[in-house]
Amino acid sequence: MEHEEFALSNPACVSIPVTDADRLLSCGDPNCAMLYLYLLRSGRAMNPQRASEDLGLSVKAVQDAGNRLKQMGLLNAGPARPAAPADELPEYDSGYIVTRSQQDPAFRDLLSEARNILGHSLSTADTKILFGIYDHLGLPPEVLLMLMTSCAEEYREKYGPGRTPTMRAIEKEAFVWARLEVFTLEQAEHLLESRRAKKDAVLTLKRELGIRDRELSPTEKRYLSDWLELGFGTEAILMAYDRTVTQTGALKWPYMNKIIQSWHSKGLHTPEEIREKDTLPSRKQPAAQPPRTDRRPGGEKENLMKLYEKMKK
Repeated sequence: MEHEEFALSNPACVSIPVTDADRLLSCGDPNCAMLYLYLLRSGRAMNPQRASEDLGLSVKAVQDAGNRLKQMGLLNAGPARPAAPADELPEYDSGYIVTRSQQDPAFRDLLSEARNILGHSLSTADTKILFGIYDHLGLPPEVLLMLMTSCAEEYREKYGPGRTPTMRAIEKEAFVWARLEVFTLEQAEHLLESRRAKKDAVLTLKRELGIRDRELSPTEKRYLSDWLELGFGTEAILMAYDRTVTQTGALKWPYMNKIIQSWHSKGLHTPEEIREKDTLPSRKQPAAQPPRTDRRPGGEKENLMKLYEKMKK
């Protein structure tokens, strides 16, 4: 046993700077070495929750190891996650995904739940997309399940019972969540709640604007959504509508948009601010006309005679 040696069973595929290796060996903390190798292997930033699940460590142990790596100058202390790449996932080998699904219980459970949400088994192409969202974008399983459930509910509401979103549609939404840095259940719930609030506000405005016998056009929806995102509430938008109809006699979206953009540029967003600091432009009053006199031939003399008779009385 005294002559036993240790060697890697496979050729090394990653390289570590000698100075980094020296720091890891001298720190005496195996969790630091595990986290370092894990991040080196993944080639991207990972949140503590995901690293905890993959390494079999507690979240606190991962955070403590991360703090020690920061102190040693081996971990970037900047933003936890870089911006998501372009709307395209890397191409994965089918065999690799099968191996990962066997070794990764979280992804295996995610596959099972995805079948339940979508109501059908996933094709090979669908499985690759789901794995890409899970592995490349780094969305935790519980967040990804909430995303898929939200997409499924939206499709049923929009297209009727039995309709389910494609994995491409789910992929597109996943990139949106990744760019918004929605990586926890709390962040996901906040995003969905804000979307529900905006949807309710749009429906309220549609009704208040007198549009009841048809759906809003995409342009009309975009106007309303943009105004809500600028920070205008329902009452303020209806004030712009009232001014539009008063000035033009009808609902004219570009005219109404100019009013709201003008308020936004002045920093006026609440009804109180608008009433106090923005008023309708005053209309010019017609110039006062001099008293009318009789312009007929001889009319001026007749007027003088009438005035003379009054003075005699």
